Amino acid sequence: MADQVKAYTLKSDTIAQVCDDIQEYFDRHHAQKRDAIRVRFLIEETLLNYRDKFGEDINFEYHMSNRLYKASVQLIVYSDRFNPFATDEEGVMSSLMLASSQQNPSWQYVKSDFEWLFTAMGRNEIVFSVPRESKTSNPVKILIGLACGALFSVVLRLILGAETSSLFANDFILPLANAYSGILCVMGILLTFFALPLCIVQYRNVSEFHNATKNTLKAYIKLIAFVAIVVGIFGLIFTGLDKSSTVDASVIKSIFDVFISFVPTSLITPFINFDCMQVMVIGLLFGLGFLAMGDRNKVMVEIFDRLNLTAVLVNSFFAKFVAIYVALMVCSIGLTSTLAQWAKYIGLIVSVVVGCIIFVLLSAITVCVKYKIPLKLMFEKFSESFLINLSSASVGASFINIFNELAVGCGVEGGYTGVAINLGTVIYKPMYSLFLAASAITAANLSGVLSMKVLIEIVILSMVLPATIPNIQGGAASVILLMLSQLGLGNEYAEIFISINALLQYIIVPANVFCMQCVVIHRAGKEDKLDVSVLQKGKQAN
Repeated sequence: MADQVKAYTLKSDTIAQVCDDIQEYFDRHHAQKRDAIRVRFLIEETLLNYRDKFGEDINFEYHMSNRLYKASVQLIVYSDRFNPFATDEEGVMSSLMLASSQQNPSWQYVKSDFEWLFTAMGRNEIVFSVPRESKTSNPVKILIGLACGALFSVVLRLILGAETSSLFANDFILPLANAYSGILCVMGILLTFFALPLCIVQYRNVSEFHNATKNTLKAYIKLIAFVAIVVGIFGLIFTGLDKSSTVDASVIKSIFDVFISFVPTSLITPFINFDCMQVMVIGLLFGLGFLAMGDRNKVMVEIFDRLNLTAVLVNSFFAKFVAIYVALMVCSIGLTSTLAQWAKYIGLIVSVVVGCIIFVLLSAITVCVKYKIPLKLMFEKFSESFLINLSSASVGASFINIFNELAVGCGVEGGYTGVAINLGTVIYKPMYSLFLAASAITAANLSGVLSMKVLIEIVILSMVLPATIPNIQGGAASVILLMLSQLGLGNEYAEIFISINALLQYIIVPANVFCMQCVVIHRAGKEDKLDVSVLQKGKQAN
């Protein structure tokens, strides 16, 4: 049932009032704060697009409804047919904003029943939805699953004995876990295929937008290129340490053959075999085809967008059970592994966690030095955001919850911090790409399968997968499972990396918030919207 129905005209004051009401509605129904703020900006820009197109006298209304897992807002604008998300109109909504928010609002035009007789205008219907905030964050659920799986495996092994417990795990636990991982791999393959052509089309569209959007895209591309170089060097060091995978002239010569192996020989087989590399090539070809179609690609782009949204919803549903998957896999490992294997797993966990923490801290310090932020302030703000993040019910929600407060504490005007919405994706995605690549290289090296071909696959997958699979609950699990499946590594690594990812969220998120602060401080300083005295005094001025 709709909570409210109100009618307005497209004037600046009414648009502002509507957006405030919607923000209050999202807060009242416990919508995830980061997504709620993003959607609020999307709604405001949508209404402004209609005003610029048809003027201030057009009527619109909005309906707010509270579903089981989402808070939704439906805008109804009574005007001629106009898609506010179209990319060939002046002043349209940023495609990069839509991509980063992963909200994919729906739009349809409904004709008036008497349009043919009275030339009455129809109505444009746009629906925005925001997931409700979970009382327990996904990382906490995963860590609980990890603990439960370990405890359950110890108890079962003591009761059943080593041999019987191993049979029990192979007959009952592993089939369930493997079926679940297969479902997430299927969803990950589909998301990658549908998202890549959309990203390519959006890349062309972004070039038509204002300089801030283009600069954001350029910053993202630079960071991704930097990550690719770092991952490549890190992988070459590992291959160089492995005598069976030394890099010589013959290996370098075979790189061309490696890329040739990524070319699909069929449009169906890569999807059946979960060959992510070939699926990405197919998606790339579709994207180039969409570009070649020009304005005629609208129907195909809309179809892919709807299929992508469907895959996101299905993935989100199954990803809710990722903690159960972790518990099953940990229990299975505990029932079938020897002490030597457990020692290898523990060493893997320690190496990946320590490596990622070092990288995150170096990243924060690098940004601090680049933007001339005092190191003392960096440690003050980093520790403050870290402590707030630990106490937050949702890691994702803490992004926006704490960012405004911390940025204002650095002397940045409150209204200016909205520039950081896109920066969240720009900075966080490369950080996660490095974690994913470091984990995969370490696992491949320990398994003895690390080679030049595998290294190239890791570099490409770690760059592309985090960008194509959205920031949804369990999205990281889909990325990890898909990469390990492509590399031919067993599921025993999956729950380890998923658990490590849950741990590192409490480090990566505050580091990302701090990096966002530094960028916003730098931009605010250029536009005289920074109180330097507050910045220099740090915590004493708060």
